[in-house]
Amino acid sequence: MRKNGIRRTNKRCMVKDRKEMTEEMRDKKKAGNGGIVRRLLAGAVLVGCLSALGPVEALAAKRPYAYGTSGEDEEAYGPALAGNAASTGTGIAGISGADGIAAASALDASTGSGPNQIVEDNAEAAAKRAALADNTLEFSEIAGRIENYNVSFRNTKSTTLGKLINQGVISELTEEARDLTKEADDLKEDEMDEEDKALYESYRLTANELRKKAADIRHTETDSLETSLRQSRNSLIKMVQNQYIAYEKAKYSLNAARKSEAACENDLSAAQTKQSAGLASEADVLEARNKLLAAQKKTMSAESQLSGAKNKILISLGWDVDADVEITDIPAPDMSLIASIDLAADTQTAITSNYSLITTRKGSSKTTAAKTQKNRAVTASKTMITSSMNTLYAAVVSKQQAYDAAQDAWAKAQNDWNSAQIKYRGGLSGRSEYLSAEAAYENALASEKSAELDLISAMQTYDWAVAGLIANG
Repeated sequence: MRKNGIRRTNKRCMVKDRKEMTEEMRDKKKAGNGGIVRRLLAGAVLVGCLSALGPVEALAAKRPYAYGTSGEDEEAYGPALAGNAASTGTGIAGISGADGIAAASALDASTGSGPNQIVEDNAEAAAKRAALADNTLEFSEIAGRIENYNVSFRNTKSTTLGKLINQGVISELTEEARDLTKEADDLKEDEMDEEDKALYESYRLTANELRKKAADIRHTETDSLETSLRQSRNSLIKMVQNQYIAYEKAKYSLNAARKSEAACENDLSAAQTKQSAGLASEADVLEARNKLLAAQKKTMSAESQLSGAKNKILISLGWDVDADVEITDIPAPDMSLIASIDLAADTQTAITSNYSLITTRKGSSKTTAAKTQKNRAVTASKTMITSSMNTLYAAVVSKQQAYDAAQDAWAKAQNDWNSAQIKYRGGLSGRSEYLSAEAAYENALASEKSAELDLISAMQTYDWAVAGLIANG
């Protein structure tokens, strides 16, 4: 009782001191109220400057599901997505390249248990950084290059993480506002005039409003931002993978076109020589010339396709368009993975992970009619995804069969080419037959590689559908 009495006496003294303030001080107090309220309301915007104090990537380590791994809510976030398929064996094509994502993650943080662990992590991060920064591009490095060098993604990532940091500071300011609320409630019990009570009541109301706003942002907007960032990253990876496949197709097509052009040039020269000797007609020469022109046109088209595909890759992955970058071949597909596909399980995962369906599920449905419409939309989307997964699986099987046939044709072309070389070296055939056989071999190789890349593309498309990237609607 005595302690409480002392407390009440001290508070009365404080109140008495406040009542002795001059009118000027009271005006300043009123102005201060407005300043505090404005400070609280503007906190979400002003705190964006805090991102300059440290790398925004630090937040990413706390939110792994924004970077390709699942959150606690599978229904909302889906399974471990791009970046984990290759390392966990969950995908049939290793959709984003585990090495690339691992490199990006390692660059963001080194969180060992001691100094030695930190040194090891830093060394590993440096090695991965060096691999990404060299001028040799591997298919598995696409994800890492997107994370670290794609201008569009880095801007999106910076903006998104900035918003997430802002939300964290809003939460901190709300905690501060909650303290003000408690103080206002304590002082409200003492002998204050109506003006003071109104002043401190406004603090309490403002704090409560900010607290509700921060909670709403934390539970809704944050999830949407993270999902959007993940979708943006994965969409870019998928796009560059398609560009990479187009580049490799064009490369083999160009080799075949050049060999065909060389054979046509030789045929034209031979036709002209025969015409001079009276052994060929003008029509024969004209036919040979037209074949050469067609071959040259095909070569120029292949050169244009190759150059265009390479430029797109370089720009997308942060290189200058004229950078001297070696783009290595895509590894051959693992055929055993196709046999291990579980279509039913993959379809369920695709439904859970689908970005469009996630958005639909999170849509507002406060009225009965809205809920009914939302349920219908969800059901329709599930049906569409199931149908699409069946189609994509059928495409994988079809491309596998086409690839098998192309390999058989290429094996025959290899035998023919080996025989042609032996005959030519033994003087049993002329240069025309030799060049024609070489062109046939290169065209068979281009067809075999095209079929292989078509299969890889089908596997990639299937994997990305499982990971949530599939047209919905």
